[in-house]
Amino acid sequence: KLLCDARDLSILYVFAEVTLWLCFSITMQVIYLPKTFYSSRVAVGLILHFIGTWIGFGERFILAMHYASHRSLFSPRLGIAAKVLNNFPQLVLSNFFGMPCGAYHLHHCIMHHQANNFFPYDLSATTPYQRDS
Repeated sequence: KLLCDARDLSILYVFAEVTLWLCFSITMQVIYLPKTFYSSRVAVGLILHFIGTWIGFGERFILAMHYASHRSLFSPRLGIAAKVLNNFPQLVLSNFFGMPCGAYHLHHCIMHHQANNFFPYDLSATTPYQRDS
């Protein structure tokens, strides 16, 4: 049994899809784009990668990160492999979505939940906004 809960399989699928997409996209860029950074082909490649990453995976990845920041996906019976796999999305994948390594957990669990979503202590709080629209 790899996962702590069988219901976590869909979260694992999201992280696996993102990993496969990033491996594919980065490999294609390394193979087919010119080695000079100052090229219109490089700019187009990077823009397509950015758009494809966010449109294809952005919403699902952020939701999976939210869920995974609250609980471990992989069973502690896996030992050190569980620690590596549980931290992989936050420490590696998040960088490709513009989140610094480890920052999501710090922001969400440490700051957001400690301030109880209460403005002005939580600058990302949603309490000042009308929620019935």
